Amino acid sequence: MNSSEKNELEAIKTLETHLAKDMEFIQNNLSDGSNEMFWRRMFIQTLYSHLETTVIMMKLSTKYSTEIYTPTVQELYIINAQTFSIKENGVIETKPAKTNLISDLMFALKLFHKSSGSKKFEQIDSKNLNTIKAFIKARNRIIHPKSKSDLDLSFDDLNKYYLGWEWLQTEYTNLLKQKREYLEIKINQLQEQLNQ
Repeated sequence: MNSSEKNELEAIKTLETHLAKDMEFIQNNLSDGSNEMFWRRMFIQTLYSHLETTVIMMKLSTKYSTEIYTPTVQELYIINAQTFSIKENGVIETKPAKTNLISDLMFALKLFHKSSGSKKFEQIDSKNLNTIKAFIKARNRIIHPKSKSDLDLSFDDLNKYYLGWEWLQTEYTNLLKQKREYLEIKINQLQEQLNQ
């Protein structure tokens, strides 16, 4: 991994740290009861940013850490979130790709699963996927409200969405551990070969 790639990953890690601090601040303000609906909406926004950041981190980790799995050309295009076209003068034009967050999440999970050394991708159970979908729908509803009721969020909703987020973080952490264990086994095997 070159220094530019390391910097890109470090920037995402720094963003995650800031988002975690934001979430702690929001949760503290949620508990005091003042401006409740504002803090509930901030909670959803911050959780959404966490979700996007985790998706980016899984994709970049796979892109830059190719010891176990090297992404295909098609996967690299999606990781880079780019589309290409050719202008009349023959110049290639790069444009940002528009992706659906659920599709992007599924892609990132499958890709990160491959890069962790796992032989088989475990399909996400529908309960967790539906929770994430409901969370994204709620976030879109509060960002683009059509009526005052679109801004309402219950504590039950927040708890449910947070559980979906925790599931994703657990999945991500488990895959990181699996990748580390896989690499440790490979390193030990190489060390044994060198010692023979």
